[in-house]
Amino acid sequence: MFKFLLIPVATLLLAPPAVSQEIDSDEDAAAATPRKIGYHTSDLGFSGPASVPSQLDEDDILKDPVYRYPKIDAAFASWQATKKRYNDEKDIQFGFDYNTLSQGLSDSIASEAGYIGVTGTLFSDTDGLTLVDFNYQQSFNDGNTGLIVGRFDPNDYMDVLGHSNPWTTFSNVASLLNPSIALPDAMLGIGAGHRFMKQWYVKGSINDANGLVSETKVFQGGAEFFKWAELGWTPSPDQHYFNNIHVVAWHVDEREDAGLPSAHGIAIGANKTSDDQRWMGFVRAGWSDGIAPIYNETYTVGVLRRLRRNADVLGLAINWGDPPDSSLSSQTTGELFYRVQFAQNLAITPSIQMLKDPALNPTEDIVWVWSLRFRLTM
Repeated sequence: MFKFLLIPVATLLLAPPAVSQEIDSDEDAAAATPRKIGYHTSDLGFSGPASVPSQLDEDDILKDPVYRYPKIDAAFASWQATKKRYNDEKDIQFGFDYNTLSQGLSDSIASEAGYIGVTGTLFSDTDGLTLVDFNYQQSFNDGNTGLIVGRFDPNDYMDVLGHSNPWTTFSNVASLLNPSIALPDAMLGIGAGHRFMKQWYVKGSINDANGLVSETKVFQGGAEFFKWAELGWTPSPDQHYFNNIHVVAWHVDEREDAGLPSAHGIAIGANKTSDDQRWMGFVRAGWSDGIAPIYNETYTVGVLRRLRRNADVLGLAINWGDPPDSSLSSQTTGELFYRVQFAQNLAITPSIQMLKDPALNPTEDIVWVWSLRFRLTM
């Protein structure tokens, strides 16, 4: 089997006002990092690296790739000047990403691996444009309390760790997220977070349980909700996905039209990043009841390593999970990737996944998945 998947992504953010002295100082420190435009966005310190503000911030950092292709960077010079003008004059920050992923299997049954899971998270063959995020965020209480209302992906705010970005790190959902959670899609909802005693935080949201990223209709199944709450600790707001430990409780209502009973569970996650930010280790575990999640029990361990002038990234993750259907065997997933920064705006990521004992494949003990991801930022 061989698939070629494309997804263009556009992000736009109106820069929020400065909030607290603590966050201001963090922004001043970040401003010392060499940047293309001078972006440093703030989303109240509660989201993960795949959220719009965090992605804009990451893409703006000036890279120092070993392999330089000046013509590629020169082609975007006038565009970067336009972005800088809008940032300086109107306080508007925006960017465009173009991502492609191609994958192939070593063995398959009817063009499938027989694997319960997703080997290429967020990539699909959806036609046309897809609206993922459209929301309003507001801070209160000197920046220690935040509110979000509108359409958003709860996975960008729930159970966040610093490796969880399908555009720049892993591709398999078991490597990126906690598959014991009945992972929701981008949907209408309301969420809030509050930071107390400087290092502790609580956050949560309630969202339409039937929302789909490919559709803008809301409450198609009626008043059925996905709810979650998280308690966590981090050394400081700017370290919330570099060094973090947290526990999440979640519940999803019965979805009558979809034929899915209610489900609930507990998930924990933690990561630690070295002082020079070259190493990041992470662990996850989760336990749930109900058939909505991929697994009812799961454990993940992994590591990221920045290499070659901090421009390239190497990642390894291993996951074990037990499906809700007791007649199916447990699965083990391994993923290894190396992201090569070829130019300021171009990264290419080859990777390989090992699917051990795929639960729906009775003929193969191991199926290998090779991938090549292409990412262009503008």
